[in-house]
Amino acid sequence: MANKFGHVNPWWDVEQIKNLKFKLDTLKDTNLVQKYLSAGHSKDHVAIWNYFEPNPMPGDISILYSYFPELKNIAVAINKLAPGMYLPLHQDFYQRYSTIYQVEDIKRIQRIIVMIEDACPGQIFQVGDHTFTNWLAGDWVSWQGDELHATYNLALKDRYAWQITGVVK
Repeated sequence: MANKFGHVNPWWDVEQIKNLKFKLDTLKDTNLVQKYLSAGHSKDHVAIWNYFEPNPMPGDISILYSYFPELKNIAVAINKLAPGMYLPLHQDFYQRYSTIYQVEDIKRIQRIIVMIEDACPGQIFQVGDHTFTNWLAGDWVSWQGDELHATYNLALKDRYAWQITGVVK
């Protein structure tokens, strides 16, 4: 399936999102992380802050679900990328999601990233061969399965995004 792109009308309160208790996380592919570290990347920078369900989400996230009616078994998270943090090109394994929703073929899983605020210079998102900058709050990109993707925050402020995971009906 080809990547999709679109826009949702922002309805969220950015200040509520900024006040969440995010947890520091890293890529799950430890071999890939080790390759990046061996090449000179810093473990402190190859990381991301996450806030996952079942933690209470800010606002009415059913509004977010309504933009993606083709999905079932939706799980929502919020990602925060502090200045200097990045996740280099990688694939998602969806281990926890696959276990909870009993999905054997990860190619059925769709991931959507919805940007919470307008981009500022130095914030970059990549899916496959497409690189995104200058997005507006509410712009989104999606992919299925093991598509390579990356995110970089070379800016001076945090970058926030909704992360939506589901299976196409």
